Amino acid sequence: MPKEEDNRTEVFVDALAEIMSQTFNEPALRRTCEEFMNPAPAKLAKSKDDKKKIQDRMNEINRQLGGPPNLIFLANGSKPKHYDTYPAAAIDQILCSFSRSRVLVSRAHMCFVGATAVKKNPEFWKPLLSVEQSKTYYDLAIEQFWEHAENCFIRMASLWDRVGQLLDFIFFNIRQYERDGFTRVFERIKINIGPMMDLKSQPFWSSLNEYVSSEREDGLKWLLRRRNLLVHSMHLYERSEDSDEDPLFVAEYNHLEENIKKKLKLGTALMELDHIHTHLRKFVECFPNVLDLCEFGIQSGKDRRSRFPAI
Repeated sequence: MPKEEDNRTEVFVDALAEIMSQTFNEPALRRTCEEFMNPAPAKLAKSKDDKKKIQDRMNEINRQLGGPPNLIFLANGSKPKHYDTYPAAAIDQILCSFSRSRVLVSRAHMCFVGATAVKKNPEFWKPLLSVEQSKTYYDLAIEQFWEHAENCFIRMASLWDRVGQLLDFIFFNIRQYERDGFTRVFERIKINIGPMMDLKSQPFWSSLNEYVSSEREDGLKWLLRRRNLLVHSMHLYERSEDSDEDPLFVAEYNHLEENIKKKLKLGTALMELDHIHTHLRKFVECFPNVLDLCEFGIQSGKDRRSRFPAI
């Protein structure tokens, strides 16, 4: 084998070893770093008891919607009952999407910490970095932060769309994944179901409606606009507090009021990190209300069928 090929094989083997090491070490490193992050990425459940309560509620929602129970007992020779697997799949999509959103927030936070450390405290690196090396490492780390932050916004917006899929099925028996986004489903519930079932009097509704309708930086409308901006027009990048705004942003949102544009504009890395933590935390805060709405929808469907039985 020629010497050049030997060298190339050695480079490939070394690179593969590094890939394997990073792939399997990253989850453990992330879990360790989460203990020191401030703020820490929000969790759906703060304790084992909370986790069990949430799981029990979701299992009951699934059962009420025709899904299979946790345990099925069959007599010898009997055939299993037909169960609807859609509700369980929709619930699983929500949980999986939240888990991946949380992982992305942790990764973005890790990259932010790494970039900040190499910029402000390059002496922590052993062996000591030169000024040029410190700048190069910072540029690499901060670019990874912006990439993860973009994915966070996109993932968390799609997380709410998965909630919309479940609500679409509960209230309107619609199973098409690509049919409607969350806000459209929410508005249809408000218009079509709200007047009949007095939704406004329900404690969970006002809190959920406040987040869904808000254009503030911690509201869902802001998150969806940021997602659309990133998907269709722009990417996140480093800018200082006093730098000029990107002309694409100005052109994209010139129809909005000035105060909304000010809230929606791209911020510094620290500001964007705060945004992604905020919206992850907001989902956690809203999730009990989402479960309340699911249970309300199931019960209201039973009430409507009892009042207007099929002829």
